[in-house]
Amino acid sequence: MLDDIASIGTVVGQAHWHHNLSTLNGITDSHVTRWNEAYTTAMNLTERIGVNEGVFERFKTEILYDMQGAKTSITEMSSRLSAVEEALTGVETALADIVEVSE
Repeated sequence: MLDDIASIGTVVGQAHWHHNLSTLNGITDSHVTRWNEAYTTAMNLTERIGVNEGVFERFKTEILYDMQGAKTSITEMSSRLSAVEEALTGVETALADIVEVSE
């Protein structure tokens, strides 16, 4: 029976073995605390990044809206200038007929 217990101990010891046992044994409460603090900091940064992404998206939307407004204004100005040019077509010739133009 003692032989069986000894062989069971060997099998159990071999079944649960870590190649980095010395590293694991070196983990202290201080290490765990620092890891937990680092995790908390990383999660807070992730949350802040999410908030900042939301702000960026709103800012991007506002810029796109402003750009669309500017494009509309430029299009309207271009249309009005074209209308003025069309309305003034022939004025230069008519004025030249009225006034003597010398070069």
